[in-house]
Amino acid sequence: MLLAQSAWSQGVVLPPSSGMAAWGSERYLIVHDTKAGRSGPRLGRILTGPGCRYQELTVDWSGVGGESSDLESIGPVEGAENQFLVAESSYYQGKYGRVFWLDATSSIQPVVTGKFQLPQLEQEIEGIATRKLGPGRWLVLLGGRGTRDGVCPGRIYWGVLDGATMEVKWSAAGLKGEELQLPRPLGPHARTLSDMYLEDNGTLIVSACVDPGDEGPFRSLIYIGGQVKRDESYPFTRPRQSGGIWWVDGCKIEALAPPPRPGYGPAYATDDEDLDGIWRAVPPHKD
Repeated sequence: MLLAQSAWSQGVVLPPSSGMAAWGSERYLIVHDTKAGRSGPRLGRILTGPGCRYQELTVDWSGVGGESSDLESIGPVEGAENQFLVAESSYYQGKYGRVFWLDATSSIQPVVTGKFQLPQLEQEIEGIATRKLGPGRWLVLLGGRGTRDGVCPGRIYWGVLDGATMEVKWSAAGLKGEELQLPRPLGPHARTLSDMYLEDNGTLIVSACVDPGDEGPFRSLIYIGGQVKRDESYPFTRPRQSGGIWWVDGCKIEALAPPPRPGYGPAYATDDEDLDGIWRAVPPHKD
């Protein structure tokens, strides 16, 4: 177990960040949970070498009929360069959440080229990831946050996306999903999953956090959530034993992505409410 402190200097205050994905070498896409009808950034980029720089990005939403509301996660489309899936959380003003296909070929103005509805789930969605199954077909994994009282842990849900039609088939097993298990208790006001990403070998890295209010105190945990295989029927399995755990005190991690370079552990960005946000990378694990 590692206590992660100042593993990487950042030197910039970020808008509160709700999701993150690697976008080339030492570059990340960040999503923000700006609600419908409100001004503010919905997408930005972070450059991490040298130092750390943030830039808000303008997104072309014209192909899907309007801007997003409450973006909570972003994940790369495996095997499709500069393509990402970006997910809203769930209900907002009576409308259920959507997932957008984002073409980030342009570093100046990414374009949203398609969308599909989230399935009707009992949990708000805080994470998204993909595994390629074949030409034009992807396994889509959604990370449910669980409930703050800890009664219902977070869950991993899955379906199969047809990239040509932007339709997803959700099996009964995928809609039920698989429960996550925290390797350490977080106590009151915890969400089991606040973001996630897939490593190349299929290991699912997950963040969890404690969110007692807009002024904290915050605490976060990064852990191995399980393993994902290219299996349409049941792709996710939990680890048999805990390992690869990082504690991060004073931060509410809501954005998680691969390391910026070899020799570091996962990178994260925070939504620290009234305290804005930061970007960091934790030390490598030495179990």
